[in-house]
Amino acid sequence: MEAVMTKQTIDSRPSPAASAVPGLGSWPQRVLLAVDDSDESHKAVELAARVAGQSAGEIIALHVHPVEPGRGGPYQVETRFEAFCLVHDTVAQLRAAGLTGRGLVTNARINRVGDAIAAQARRLDADLIIMGARDLSNVSQLLGGSVSRDVARRAHCPVTLAH
Repeated sequence: MEAVMTKQTIDSRPSPAASAVPGLGSWPQRVLLAVDDSDESHKAVELAARVAGQSAGEIIALHVHPVEPGRGGPYQVETRFEAFCLVHDTVAQLRAAGLTGRGLVTNARINRVGDAIAAQARRLDADLIIMGARDLSNVSQLLGGSVSRDVARRAHCPVTLAH
């Protein structure tokens, strides 16, 4: 199945009578929410809460802890403690809103974050991936790539972007 990439901002109000995302026949029961500490990610949390609230589904907050190989060992962009705190805070926010959620932190090379998100979605049998998307210039996408584009290319399920 080819991933469907849709754009939905948190300002849009989905109708309970309609599907949450084009390409899905019904509201998703298991949503993989990819999080980091960006503004776009915070918007994705709000969107995931709305989607899961419609279906009483489960949200799995995933953070990919990026590591970069180096001569003296792997270089960490953030500490593992920071990664776990981010996921913990996201799950606490979801639970405070009355939603069912759990968290997961995994490691990946910094240029393989999209692969790791898609692989976890497949492993967890997610119905939908929700994540933030930055508006990168064409040059930035060419030089650094786009995690959301990588996820959409590799995912087995639809991907919805919040920005």
